Amino acid sequence: MIRYKDFDFAAPPLTGVIWFTSATKCYGLVHEPAKSFLDTLRASLRPFDNTQDSSRIRISLVLNPSTWLAVCYNVLCGYERKEHGPIDLCFNPFKQLNIKSIEHFATDYLKKIPGSISKMFDSYEADSCIKVEDLPHAFEELMFSLGYEPTSINYPLLAKALPKYLITQLPFELHDKVIQAEKEFCLKYDYY
Repeated sequence: MIRYKDFDFAAPPLTGVIWFTSATKCYGLVHEPAKSFLDTLRASLRPFDNTQDSSRIRISLVLNPSTWLAVCYNVLCGYERKEHGPIDLCFNPFKQLNIKSIEHFATDYLKKIPGSISKMFDSYEADSCIKVEDLPHAFEELMFSLGYEPTSINYPLLAKALPKYLITQLPFELHDKVIQAEKEFCLKYDYY
């Protein structure tokens, strides 16, 4: 969890965490305490501490489960894994899946751990979630609702918010099955 002046932020890996923490700087926000890049990344991946002040808003990011599963597959296959070493902790349930191909990976997920993507996102227990697909506008609306005005509109490239590890995508029929396996989450956040 990262603590800002008026809110806390935490999100699962590969959901635009780096973009979010960079974009807050456009509003003059610096998290407390300011840390190195890797320390910030590690802190942002830890779910909220529910023993903290309950009057603070808890903000997180969500991503289409089908997209997230494909990104997870690509990362576990080793695409630029060294850059995101700290996120390995979050992939433990997914490390058991067959990475022979994206089809094997998704089919294995559907057999062994369906619904686990929703559980991962829900474990953050955020008060407000921003869909990565709705950046940067949803972020701007959130900042406005919290009373912040931008000091600059030099947002990080939006491409940095979207998963850069989406090299291999799920075939359409598997996409639909993943959406079904994560049905409640998909209904909650309007993913199809």
